Amino acid sequence: MDIESQLHIASEIESEADTENLDSYEDRIHHYKNLDYTYIPITGEELYYDVEEGWTKNINPDQYIREDTHLIDVLKKLQDFPFVLVDHRKGGSYAVHANDLMEADFPEDELPIPLSEISDGSDRVLIPYDVLEEHLPDRADDLIIIELSYRYGIITIADINRRPVRDMLYKVFSELSSQLSNKIENKYPDSESILRHLRPATVGYWWKDQERNLGIHVAEHMNLLEMMQVIQSSNDDFVKSCGFNSKNDVNSLQSINDIRNKVMHGNRSLIYDRRDIQDVLDSVYDAQGVITNID
Repeated sequence: MDIESQLHIASEIESEADTENLDSYEDRIHHYKNLDYTYIPITGEELYYDVEEGWTKNINPDQYIREDTHLIDVLKKLQDFPFVLVDHRKGGSYAVHANDLMEADFPEDELPIPLSEISDGSDRVLIPYDVLEEHLPDRADDLIIIELSYRYGIITIADINRRPVRDMLYKVFSELSSQLSNKIENKYPDSESILRHLRPATVGYWWKDQERNLGIHVAEHMNLLEMMQVIQSSNDDFVKSCGFNSKNDVNSLQSINDIRNKVMHGNRSLIYDRRDIQDVLDSVYDAQGVITNID
């Protein structure tokens, strides 16, 4: 499983960004404090005001992202920056009056049709914003005819705790649990042979299934820590067939389980500060590595 090949994008967790200019932001600081906002983007000047610290700072160009930026890349950026801004013009195409442009402004292959071929009855042409920004940086924003409902979205550390991030992570951890469960069931078809490695609660759930003649293997009830115990108690060949290089490597299931539990319990914060992001990323990559190596 490669979670980065699936569609989990920045626009799923952004909020509309309230932006200010140099002339207005100071009068609005109290307003933003009342809203419990921390950052006030002053986008025209590539600055932002930090409400908690009380001064302006530069916005790094790398803080601007497209709305289709993958959530994993958003996590990586938030390791370096307190927030990122989703620029909704990036990656989109917008209507421009043809008579506001000249052929010489653009290379031939970057316009949908030559401007000279646009009829008088249809004087608009759709042009990618990235092309406008590259070739007419001083005029790009003024040329666009139809404005977006809002241009900038903002994503902060707090937004990592939103459901779309949890849903993305759940897919990885659920796939890992499912595949390891299947491996254990195939290796130990008799559930009773591994009960000694499991919690009393897990054994209890399984016994209830037996009393109801459900025929469910105990592996269906096991958590990752119990799977870790069973795999480590097995021979080296089984350990490797489960995607681990050694019994010591199986210990990675413990840190994966810690993040998995935060994902599964909506009342727990996944991220408290920037340092926690690396733990999430490590768990994702460790889980994906195991899944890839399962025989």
